[in-house]
Amino acid sequence: MEIFFSDIPEEGLPISGKLAPSFFDLSSDDAIRIKGDVEFDLTLYAFEEAIVLSGNVSAPIELQCVTCLEYFPHQADFPAW
Repeated sequence: MEIFFSDIPEEGLPISGKLAPSFFDLSSDDAIRIKGDVEFDLTLYAFEEAIVLSGNVSAPIELQCVTCLEYFPHQADFPAW
């Protein structure tokens, strides 16, 4: 996805969609595994030379325990202000 700074209106630019786990190109032995689509629902705002995001990003993931090295499921939910 490519968005040009000049395309973001003053009132913000809403974007939403999904990214497949393969987008992140993580190795199978990584300590985090993305187990489904990464969903995003964001509004982009442009201020001089900065871009600010507001909205939410979420994905089903698995994290590796540092003690037993087993993977456990987790629903990652990252609110953006």
